[in-house]
Amino acid sequence: MNNLQLKSDQVIMTETQVAKMLNVSIRTVRNYRKAGKLKYFQPSKKVYICMSDLLEFVTGRVNGHNKEQV
Repeated sequence: MNNLQLKSDQVIMTETQVAKMLNVSIRTVRNYRKAGKLKYFQPSKKVYICMSDLLEFVTGRVNGHNKEQV
């Protein structure tokens, strides 16, 4: 994703950290982002996910906006 502006207090995580947090595989996290379900940014080879985007993703799943099971 391009043109991302982070706030100084924004928490960012790697795919590995997100996978551990959600108790899923890294491949599952990659599938979520490639399907457009989880926002991310990639300033170089490494992929990063903002905590706020992760919370939005999880909240949407909890509220039933995403029918796929974790």
